[in-house]
Amino acid sequence: MARAWVGTSGFSYPEWKPSFYPAALPSEAFLEYYASHFTTVEIDRTFYRMPNAKTIDAWKAATPEGFRFAIKASQKITHTEKLTVPSETLAYLVRSPQASPPPWRSDTPPGSPTRSTNCCGAAASHW
Repeated sequence: MARAWVGTSGFSYPEWKPSFYPAALPSEAFLEYYASHFTTVEIDRTFYRMPNAKTIDAWKAATPEGFRFAIKASQKITHTEKLTVPSETLAYLVRSPQASPPPWRSDTPPGSPTRSTNCCGAAASHW
């Protein structure tokens, strides 16, 4: 049977209070609360800056097993390295305890022969 993961683009939005997040919920608890309602989230910030290991570990700790992070490919990969393989940045982006990359999406520069706004990589649970 097919399975669908449902989520949004991001989770750290103070303006979602009180319509989604409880008014008194501190921002540090947003991801844990979010993950109790959704099964995946797109991480857009990776396009601009790669998270450090401490941030990734905190995200993993705040989410249940099986939760998926759909990460946006770094602009260094798509715009600077022009999707060159091998890429140290790509290797860092897809590192995973399960040795499988998380779902990912990429935006390539206008005019690129590989222009795509929703390119998904292999799926892996729990970055």
